[in-house]
Amino acid sequence: MAQRQPGFEDIDPTKLGFGSLGGEGVEDHYDADVHQDKQGQGMHINVHCQQCGQKTRVDFTWDELIIASMKMVPVQYGWMYMEKYGRLTPNVGCANCKEWLPVLLTPDECEKYVRSGIAAQKIDPARIQQIAQSVAPQQQQFQGMQRR
Repeated sequence: MAQRQPGFEDIDPTKLGFGSLGGEGVEDHYDADVHQDKQGQGMHINVHCQQCGQKTRVDFTWDELIIASMKMVPVQYGWMYMEKYGRLTPNVGCANCKEWLPVLLTPDECEKYVRSGIAAQKIDPARIQQIAQSVAPQQQQFQGMQRR
């Protein structure tokens, strides 16, 4: 078994690598909670700002999540690919201090949320095909994005 750095003995490496909103990541994050939007428009997460501590709600439309699940960056919605972290992020700021909120997602996480939207009958599978056809020309740009 590999030795861990001093001070990190309590970290379980099998729970790492899921991004901030999926798998063990969201369950282990003490203040993030993810829910389907009550109006059926997408998902939202409530997170605390790392700068001021204010709780902020970040909304994701189904279209944003569908595009991201296809390993493409929903740039038309203001998302970015953070190469440093290997994750996608919406460009959103804290409701209070306006500092950028590091809400990082993987395509796999987005796919999980899309599947939950389909299961809840909030997403028509035909919509996924429409989006795939409309954003297909962009796919070449982001081929290098790796699923994690």
